[in-house]
Amino acid sequence: MWECPRCHESVEDSFDVCWNCGTTKEGVVDPEFKRVEEIPGPPDPSLDTQLAERFVCAKCQHHGASVKRIAATGTGVSKVLDIQHNIFIAASCPNCGYTEIYNPEVLEAKPMLGTILDVIFGMV
Repeated sequence: MWECPRCHESVEDSFDVCWNCGTTKEGVVDPEFKRVEEIPGPPDPSLDTQLAERFVCAKCQHHGASVKRIAATGTGVSKVLDIQHNIFIAASCPNCGYTEIYNPEVLEAKPMLGTILDVIFGMV
């Protein structure tokens, strides 16, 4: 066991970074570290459903999409430890396979989500 130099939490020897604050044994802090409580919760099904229903393919003009959530690492310690705290939505055209990637944090922060999706997909 070792003690984190920043938060003084006890950490197993097999870990190079404190699970509580993201600090290394040497005291280097990962600026992108997020505690488990700070990682986004389950996906908002209404946002995924709206994207799937309103999607219009930019390539073939097909309406509708297959929607999936994608998790990705950041840089620094999160990359080394494979902590996937960046979440994105991929909307894929079932007709031609064209895929667009969206940041749900940006979409969910918008007070008029329906209007924004109408503008994105041209369905005013």
